[in-house]
Amino acid sequence: MHIDQLKDFVAFSETRNFTKTAQQRNTTQPNVSKRIRALEHWMGIRLLDRERRPVELTEDGLAFLPKAIQVLEQLQQAQAGRRNGSSQSPRIRIAMPHSASTHILPALKQRFFHGCTASEFSMWIGNHNDVAEYLGRSECDLALAYVHERVAPAEEFVVFRPVTVARDKLVMVRSSSGPEPSEQSLFVPHHHTYLGRMWHQVGNHDADYRTIEFGLPADIRALCVAGEGRGVLPLSVVEQDLASGVLTRCKSSQSLPYLVNLYCSVRAGANARAIWQSMADHAGQLNAAIPIR
Repeated sequence: MHIDQLKDFVAFSETRNFTKTAQQRNTTQPNVSKRIRALEHWMGIRLLDRERRPVELTEDGLAFLPKAIQVLEQLQQAQAGRRNGSSQSPRIRIAMPHSASTHILPALKQRFFHGCTASEFSMWIGNHNDVAEYLGRSECDLALAYVHERVAPAEEFVVFRPVTVARDKLVMVRSSSGPEPSEQSLFVPHHHTYLGRMWHQVGNHDADYRTIEFGLPADIRALCVAGEGRGVLPLSVVEQDLASGVLTRCKSSQSLPYLVNLYCSVRAGANARAIWQSMADHAGQLNAAIPIR
């Protein structure tokens, strides 16, 4: 059982609608349905009566609901209690999008996380709103988030002072094998993610291409490498592929620059605060971490 399965079930009990639950949970309707089914399988009971319209909780679902809420509340209290003692702990919890964990954080660790071992770090992966909630509830010490001046960030970020630690941009790429086709599917980050919102709100859309929503940048990259279509991806994710000739930039597309900011929780431990302060002191040099080309 995963905590997201409980959260989806509790959220559905409030909305009684898969689409509204997906919007509230910043995911897709199929993901909500799949995770609740996985919870039912794990529990060995039916929580939802899917034959009714609208879908309702079964008697077992109604009986399980207060227990699910209690479990989530206890987990939240345990996390808050652990954060209260974080000033005495060397462990640093960092929340970020998946693509930042694989392509931005490693470069930052090499330059600024001096003297820290891998066992002293714990990465929390989530979308933009998830990371904002972790930061706002002090469930993480540090948080990395993408920011574009024309796309509003989650409101939790507004009260924290950011340090710009890198610059990146969305680019459109395709496989280098074969000629550039006149019509091809275009895979973009899901619209519930911040990168997806950037593309939809600010990106240069080409009506000649069939746009297909998708998930993680790593998944979109794999589709592009396989020649399945074009993809909108952070430059940091495909930089090596472009340099090696595996992928190529689409000629007609424009890039979409954005910033990568670092935030520090109000209850962060001493080590995390020292890392954030070091980056703040070197803010003028940090933009070169992932330069815009």
